[in-house]
Amino acid sequence: MSLEDDRTIRVASCIPILAYHKVADLPFPSDSAWITRDLFRRQMAALHAYGYTTVHFIDIVNFKKKKMPLPCRPVILTFDDGYECVYSLVRPILSRHGFKATCFLCTDYIGTEKRYDNSWDVGDCGKPVFMMLWKEAAIMEAEGHSCEAHTLSHPRLDRINPWKAHIEIAGAKKEIEKRLSKTVTCFAYPFGDGFKSFFLRFLVRISGYQSAVSYNTGMAYPETSDVMALPRIKITQEHSVDLNLAHPESFFMRIIDPSFPLPRISIDRIETFDSLGKRDRPFFAPGESLTVKVIAINSGDAVDVRGSLQVTGNAGKGEHMIFSSHPQRDVCKRPFACGSLQEFAYMFRIPDDAADGGCQLKFDIHDDKYVLRYFLESYEGDEAPLRIRTIPSAFEEDISADMPDTCRIHAGY
Repeated sequence: MSLEDDRTIRVASCIPILAYHKVADLPFPSDSAWITRDLFRRQMAALHAYGYTTVHFIDIVNFKKKKMPLPCRPVILTFDDGYECVYSLVRPILSRHGFKATCFLCTDYIGTEKRYDNSWDVGDCGKPVFMMLWKEAAIMEAEGHSCEAHTLSHPRLDRINPWKAHIEIAGAKKEIEKRLSKTVTCFAYPFGDGFKSFFLRFLVRISGYQSAVSYNTGMAYPETSDVMALPRIKITQEHSVDLNLAHPESFFMRIIDPSFPLPRISIDRIETFDSLGKRDRPFFAPGESLTVKVIAINSGDAVDVRGSLQVTGNAGKGEHMIFSSHPQRDVCKRPFACGSLQEFAYMFRIPDDAADGGCQLKFDIHDDKYVLRYFLESYEGDEAPLRIRTIPSAFEEDISADMPDTCRIHAGY
């Protein structure tokens, strides 16, 4: 059995239930309930690239009760409260990958014609966020997303009287079923409170729910997890698809799959050659052809990778593109074993209008699917192994002693 097959079997035994709230291009700072649309897009692209399939909570219930099968890599995407951004920003990204979401609605704040905001949420009191409309929830439901219950008004259930708690729990279910003509089967405890309370769990059960979710962090196990207190994983802006070895616990794919490989890539050396194979010259001239070789080492888990190089001029300020390996296929998919060296070579010509100064080299190593980034290193100015000199006299002074006459003629000097 291959490593990939073994990992697939282990992942299939559990389900990551991801908890989101709000997505925006410019999120409100210091609020962990927000993530950027770009990060969410990249997270969904990673899930799609690695073969995950979205399921709903009723699928877990049917698995436990009726032994109905689940896909080998299931994931549940949940969005709490019912924000408008889920309809306008999240929905198109999910549609691109064929993913379906579960939206937990606070029904008192879902408007018919008037759009409410979430001024009730202390975390966003400085910048209220608009909520969804019922017609938008109906469209999402028709497209295969699932609208479930999150109480009427988002109270802390363990701090209100029992009768009020029952109204909040049962009332939200009835309102969604009336508005959307569906059966609501799952409940989300506001703030994650209450799932440890025997009485509140009793209220959820007698209100007709077949499953419920908390913020008790962890994976859900279809065979053994309590369906009335399924754990979720809160996703924040810290959960990047770019691996930061200082914080591997924040790597998005490690959250989805605890066995996902973690390479430890570093640069062994960078070598620059001119067209005659001369290495480590102090300066290069506009119009010259050269080769940059990046030699990297992996001291972590084995992975399949691709490499990417960008070179910009203007004295290392990151302006005036000199070379980018995109949109070419930078390198073939290649295995990067633990303890091995890999050489990534790039050939290009310095533009004739390149300016004096040190260049900026930015080198990336991605996974073979080009959705994760395992490594990024930048070299600027004098650090970079590429500097451009356009003044002929200075150029000749630096290299004339070692450069054959034929090369000087070819370079135009």
